[in-house]
Amino acid sequence: MVEKVHIIKKEKSIKITFRYNTDLIDIMQEHKGWYFKHDRSWVFPLSKFEKIKDELIHLMYDVRISKENN
Repeated sequence: MVEKVHIIKKEKSIKITFRYNTDLIDIMQEHKGWYFKHDRSWVFPLSKFEKIKDELIHLMYDVRISKENN
């Protein structure tokens, strides 16, 4: 089964959510993300979007991308 990862693009940051997976947690930590326990998401500056997205796609994760509606 392919693991799903949801990337939400905001104005100045991205928020990444996924089911608990130690491999994905290691990737998020390697990119120096901030974990927010209350909504179980990782947050990064928008500048990291392409690099993280490309890495997750390369590693065969099912990456979904959306924009936050204000």
